[in-house]
Amino acid sequence: MPPRTKTITVDLPLGLRDEITSLAETTGRSVVYLIARALAAAPDAPPVELDGPFAPLALVPAEDDPPRLRAMARVAPAGRIAAVWTATRPHFLAWAARLALADRAAAADDLDVELRDAANPHTDPARLAALAASEYPRVRALVAANPAAPPAALEQLRSDRDRVVREALAARRTG
Repeated sequence: MPPRTKTITVDLPLGLRDEITSLAETTGRSVVYLIARALAAAPDAPPVELDGPFAPLALVPAEDDPPRLRAMARVAPAGRIAAVWTATRPHFLAWAARLALADRAAAADDLDVELRDAANPHTDPARLAALAASEYPRVRALVAANPAAPPAALEQLRSDRDRVVREALAARRTG
């Protein structure tokens, strides 16, 4: 059994703590990573006034965080963390916005591929069966209208929650 390490916390103003933890979730990075990056990016950040209410921020590293990042974050006092975070906040928010934009672009690319495959009568039936469970109603409707859709996929789509999908199935039967 690996030895347990004590979770180190630092008390920060609640809003600041929430912003850091939210950004860690959004970016898929650890709190330790974000704080260490802020410390490195703003070594001369002017002090900021800390006002409450305060809440503990757990300095939990990710498994892939280098030990030097862990050390940087764990020895920084609350005032220093608040100062560097305040100084670097615009850069971190811009980074999160770029990540979100990239995620939206990737999702749009995925949707384009799903739409193309769902409409193509030469798409493999196994792929059409997978597309019958797509999160996008338009994709499911195209599968319903596709002459190569396997019977199991059509059966699944009969009880689809979206009217457009059920209408595509009905049009297939009457067409």
